[in-house]
Amino acid sequence: MLKYFSTSQFKDALSSVYYSVHKHQLQLPVLKFNGTIKVHGANHSIVFNNNNYYCQSKNRILDESDPYQFSPFVEQNLDFLKNIKDKADEIFNMFLDKPNKKYDEKYIAEYLNQNLNCTIYGEWTGKNVQDGVAVSQLPNMFLLFAVRYSKENQSSDNDYWFSPDELTTLMKKSLKEKSERLKKETVDLNQIIDRVFFINEFPQYKIDIDMKNPKDAQEKLIELTQKTEDNCPVGKKFGVLGIGEGIVWSCESEVEKINTKSLIFKTKGKRHSIVKEKKIVVIDEEKAQTVRALVEMVVTENRLQQGMDYLFEMGKEKNIHSIGYFITFMLQDCMKEESERFINSGLDLKLIKHEIAKQSKNWFMKNMETEKKMSSNLTKF
Repeated sequence: MLKYFSTSQFKDALSSVYYSVHKHQLQLPVLKFNGTIKVHGANHSIVFNNNNYYCQSKNRILDESDPYQFSPFVEQNLDFLKNIKDKADEIFNMFLDKPNKKYDEKYIAEYLNQNLNCTIYGEWTGKNVQDGVAVSQLPNMFLLFAVRYSKENQSSDNDYWFSPDELTTLMKKSLKEKSERLKKETVDLNQIIDRVFFINEFPQYKIDIDMKNPKDAQEKLIELTQKTEDNCPVGKKFGVLGIGEGIVWSCESEVEKINTKSLIFKTKGKRHSIVKEKKIVVIDEEKAQTVRALVEMVVTENRLQQGMDYLFEMGKEKNIHSIGYFITFMLQDCMKEESERFINSGLDLKLIKHEIAKQSKNWFMKNMETEKKMSSNLTKF
């Protein structure tokens, strides 16, 4: 399948820039970033190949098992989605006609006359997708945020991703007569037939980050993100006030020898953070206590709930037979997102992994027991 890449954190974007600057002996640049709303939903996508298509969730190709009922929505809105794909083809073909320093003739030649996949990524959100946020009170909708062209059915570093400017052009070409649909301050979503939106139809944010002093921008990032979480701009547009999630930042600058197109990171509000940000001081205590404290920072309620969402997406029932899948997800997610934190701690990674598995198992079993008691109480009534 053609999975969407994992969106990194601010510290990861900084590390990527510093690596390129050191490698190529460059001056630390000031980079411009554009922020779009990060909505709390489920990552889904449509892969087009000629006249055929199939749907994906974050981790698998969808078949008759489609827990969030995304495929029926795609089928209902297929004409509009195909129109978006056709407009994307026009933009991609314009790119093929204009080689540049970054994408030279050799690179472009690999894409000419090829049977390409066009994958449209977005957030599937609304009722019965996630709970406790503003958009969960709204009808289901698909918020498009990325387009990718690829030659294979697996991800490749050579795949072509639309830039923020290309996505804006695609939005304008695709909407035309629909361009006024969100002009009013508040819009009734039930009155919109094609509930496929571009994420850049909603409020966006701009920030300059001086790589010499990134902390100067960090306070602004936190401020903007917290406002977004306190009152979701997407929910507000459709008349619902409530919690949002955060912002996704994409670099708009072009700097020679720095892959700025890949500089994409997310900032989440406190309610959606999957790491408890507190300092761990390693003192002369039992090593196990130190490991336990470190793991408690990352095995948070939000991350554990993401593990349950993963089970649901993969069609696994919430019972003892699924605990292995749950623990595997937690281990992989923690090691992927927090490896730098673990390495910097100087603690044994084997002990850390063991503690992650232990805490995840304990939470899963407790969660099962709680649901069992609730079910038993309901039966009595």
